[in-house]
Amino acid sequence: MEMSDRQERKGTTYAFATIGARTERGGYLTYASSGLVICGLRAALVGDIVTYHDGSEAVVTDGSGTLSVYRDKCFALVGSRLSNGDHIVFTPWDDGESGLFVSEGEYPQGLFDPSYVPPPVEPGYRFALSGSTTARGGVLRETGGNWCINGEDVRVGVIGDLVHYADGTTARITTGLALAANRGLAQLAYVGSTLDNGDTITDSPERDGAAHPGIYEPVAEAQIRRESERV
Repeated sequence: MEMSDRQERKGTTYAFATIGARTERGGYLTYASSGLVICGLRAALVGDIVTYHDGSEAVVTDGSGTLSVYRDKCFALVGSRLSNGDHIVFTPWDDGESGLFVSEGEYPQGLFDPSYVPPPVEPGYRFALSGSTTARGGVLRETGGNWCINGEDVRVGVIGDLVHYADGTTARITTGLALAANRGLAQLAYVGSTLDNGDTITDSPERDGAAHPGIYEPVAEAQIRRESERV
């Protein structure tokens, strides 16, 4: 039986701290704001909140450094310290193998360093959900896609969906977002998608910009069609 790559390498795996993570002094992580959900539990970030039995609170002050960043914040880890001097010692889902692995002798920048601030990140694209509107007053009423956004299954517009106008006319969405690693998997509409009548989606109920540049990239219907024909 072959050993896993992580077993062969010497190092330490740091588990993400999720809702329900416990501190040395008996506090529990009660507020987590990242988009990462593990076994139904949302992972926490630096600045998220731990609550104690007496009602007092403290915030996470350090975490993953350059190992992993969500937007402009580091993830909280088992080992992260708090603003009251306490630290996280347990997270509910930790299996001892999953998490952020650091090889022996490596010292990632910002790891458990409360002074580390991640560099600014490019704003994410906003997915077009039902109720999205266009520059000319069109409304996206029915959405043909289903996608996981911040840990929740959400109905999302896709290339080919119809936008409806007050005069009874419709227009098709012709551009969208695809996963950079697998452009054939989904073509999701977003604020910026164009229609076949020259209109553009300009607003959506999705306000967070959950589609991160680098993970998603803009694509056109004709481009996807050409690529599929070459396969």
